[in-house]
Amino acid sequence: MSTNGTILGTYLSVGSGSAANILLNAFSNPRSLDIVQVVNEGGNCVWNLNNVGLTATNPTGYTQGPGGKPQALMTLFGNTFAQAIASASNSSNPLDLLQVLDNNGGAVLFHVNNSGLASTP
Repeated sequence: MSTNGTILGTYLSVGSGSAANILLNAFSNPRSLDIVQVVNEGGNCVWNLNNVGLTATNPTGYTQGPGGKPQALMTLFGNTFAQAIASASNSSNPLDLLQVLDNNGGAVLFHVNNSGLASTP
């Protein structure tokens, strides 16, 4: 179930059906980069949301830029997913990381919750 707020924002999509189709229509992403990455102090990706809507902790298949450095549309910093969102989310006010709404902004088509789980409600 999605929440009444987000950490990274809400985005609109004309896509429907699969998470991949929803994200394809929500973000301009011609290079198929990860949508979000959490990068630790050592410069390693410790969590990602890829361009088809899958999340992973300590991913091996995250998108990389020059020099093999993590590269995504949005980057958060922390040694874990929880650490990266700790200042913006807490137990009394849990927020989704992000939400993708239908083109009218009325219904949530896809979201990532504050535990890092992606779903299409």
